[in-house]
Amino acid sequence: MRPSTFLSAGVKINCHTNEPGGTPFREAVQKDNAPDDEGGRVPLGDPRPGRSNVSDMPGVVIVGGGPAGLTCATTLARAGVRVAVIDREGLGGRLVNADQVYDIPDVASGTSGAEAAGRLAEAVVEAGVRVEFAEVETIARAKSESMWTVAFGSESITAGTVVMASGSRPTPLSVPGADRLEGRGISYCPACDGPLFKGKDVVVLLGDEWGADETVQVARSVRSVRALIHPDADPRLERHLDRLADLPGVSVERDVVLRAVLGDSVVSGISVAVRGEAQTMATEGIFSSLRTTPNAELVADAVRLDKAGAIMVDEPFRTSAAGLFAIGEARGGNAGTAAEAIADGRALALQLTRGLPSAAGSVQVG
Repeated sequence: MRPSTFLSAGVKINCHTNEPGGTPFREAVQKDNAPDDEGGRVPLGDPRPGRSNVSDMPGVVIVGGGPAGLTCATTLARAGVRVAVIDREGLGGRLVNADQVYDIPDVASGTSGAEAAGRLAEAVVEAGVRVEFAEVETIARAKSESMWTVAFGSESITAGTVVMASGSRPTPLSVPGADRLEGRGISYCPACDGPLFKGKDVVVLLGDEWGADETVQVARSVRSVRALIHPDADPRLERHLDRLADLPGVSVERDVVLRAVLGDSVVSGISVAVRGEAQTMATEGIFSSLRTTPNAELVADAVRLDKAGAIMVDEPFRTSAAGLFAIGEARGGNAGTAAEAIADGRALALQLTRGLPSAAGSVQVG
């Protein structure tokens, strides 16, 4: 996900930011899900304030705690559905690292991604959703063909409905020199790594809508930035480029294709084609925002994927496997914005609460 798009609250989450003035949301969730006075986990359906009384409702497991998954979980829980969200790192997805967000319902344009993510995450806790921070290892049919089992850590959850809201990850550069210099001047997370390039001259490779946002973040730390726009960049990037116009030390160049990464032990330059003409540019760092890869490997053998590796769905977000749904950046055709991810999550939740047959079943915890 990207500028109309990604998440955490306060200080921590995903690759993540150390923004002052907040509480690490992962810790807040763990505290909220802490053992009760009898020494056990507070059960889903506990009638205390802030928890859903949902013991007799269908079970839904959501894999991924980004904007799509959080919105879906909150909407379902508020409707009385028993829900669990599993994320390997923390709630928020990429939104947490966004400098500013736009077009998100009920969130003012220009709000930081961390703040927007925090609101979504807090809503999940208040709705009584079970949150697990763990790596999902397998998603497979249960003994009953109408159920799915999601295994993570030493536990598993079996439910009638599984929602893949697993998002996407940056696609590594595939040009000569990129593999050899990975981690030696190449970064895919400006919010995480920008400060490491303080006082240096760098380039940002722009291919999607998030490119402008990431350039702004990098520019705060470095001496100069050359923002290089790929000729096949997402057209929606254009509406955000005005944010770069008055930034000191930032220049924008169009129709630039990366051909190779140069350097011995660290990045020292790049070979590019500018409107078809070969050039060499000196640089001490490369930040790539060219493209992303959907996180769909866990269900690759169970559903149909498109050419980009995203999960193919029909209009109600149903995949080719009954009981398995996909929303947000994990599904084919998603625009990769937070606004669309949130819309996906809400729309699917409403579909499920209306009683789709594939939503039937109860949660079983192993």
